[in-house]
Amino acid sequence: MIHAHFTEGKRSSSARVFPLLLLVAALTGCPSKPSPPQDSRPLRIGFTDPGSLDPATGSGTVADWIALNTFEGLYRPGLGASQARPALVKGEPAVSEDGLSWTFSLQPGRKWNDGTPVTAEDFVRGWKRIIDPKTASPRAPDLFLLKNAKAIHEGVLPKAQL
Repeated sequence: MIHAHFTEGKRSSSARVFPLLLLVAALTGCPSKPSPPQDSRPLRIGFTDPGSLDPATGSGTVADWIALNTFEGLYRPGLGASQARPALVKGEPAVSEDGLSWTFSLQPGRKWNDGTPVTAEDFVRGWKRIIDPKTASPRAPDLFLLKNAKAIHEGVLPKAQL
């Protein structure tokens, strides 16, 4: 399970949290389930240089498109920003009464391409990497909604406090 604790004093509505989770899904998720190849020809798409294929450090339209089409996260985009569809998450999150703590359960049996099971710690590790000032991720401010994220990014608290 993944427990997300949000900044005190800010109640989190699904309209604010699901877009964050979509972003985080693209940045920290795992590869999508492989599907059988329909055509063995390579796919060639004309893009500008994405700068980085690392979802934590890449930014811009091209890098975002590549990340969203290469990685699978907790949710995947729906028709609107707040209409996320479940991907690796199982069911609806459990939300605390004050709206500050959200608990997500992962679908059982999901694996990385090497056969290793996908765990909640994989997501937490990715979030901590984005927040880490050493990563210099342009995505870090997107996670400041999480409790202590900004202080960790500023070097005031250790990553373990996320």
